Amino acid sequence: MKTPTTANGLDPPLLAAAIALAAAGVRAEETPTGLPVYRAESCCDLCPAAADPNSYTSNYMKGFVTLVQGNESDWLFRTNEDLRTEF
Repeated sequence: MKTPTTANGLDPPLLAAAIALAAAGVRAEETPTGLPVYRAESCCDLCPAAADPNSYTSNYMKGFVTLVQGNESDWLFRTNEDLRTEF
């Protein structure tokens, strides 16, 4: 027996679960002006695989040599190109 789907092809229980998760999602703090405030916190060191040149195999990533840990845990890209020539 085939499971019924919605008009866009989604399974109804899956759609209901997705809506419930979205409704219960994490929300940004709101300021008195009603605009959200987002905070980014440092969590960890750079993954060792980022320093492996074999990790950069896709057409987009091939322009990057390695991803290296910068000062004060900032992440930096080292690239073969100074400026992107394709947008």
